[in-house]
Amino acid sequence: MAIKIDGTPVTVGYVKERLEQAGYALQCLPGDGPQEYGSNWPDIPRTSVETWILQLQAEQDVEVKRVMSEEVNRVRLHATREQIAALDDYLKWRAWLPDNKTKKVVAMRMFRHPVGERYLYSWPRVAKEIGYGVRWARELHERALQIISDNARKIAA
Repeated sequence: MAIKIDGTPVTVGYVKERLEQAGYALQCLPGDGPQEYGSNWPDIPRTSVETWILQLQAEQDVEVKRVMSEEVNRVRLHATREQIAALDDYLKWRAWLPDNKTKKVVAMRMFRHPVGERYLYSWPRVAKEIGYGVRWARELHERALQIISDNARKIAA
């Protein structure tokens, strides 16, 4: 009988399901992009007309950003506690994987489209990313899932 975590047997299928939940939780995190860079250069002396023009442009930019964010962010994803816990599990499990290519394969295959349920990264794309064939990428993924489930069973015991 398989050892259980939270009442669920630790199998390859369980690990795969938890990884997909972690991928969904990662997709729910806000992605506002990089922060603006500051500058150590002194301020440029400007005339009052130049200052007024820059102020109008800044107000326009703020309005454009507001409108764009309303259009783009109509649907907001929210992760459940279970999905966030799965993300914590993934961060622990990642350390058990032997190399960066294995970690990349696992990370790429844990993302699914939130509505359509299809994988965001197809096997050919994953294989191209790591520089191997599709069959080898699948085998690498299966081995990684087996490594994670074996180690999780050892810890749960």
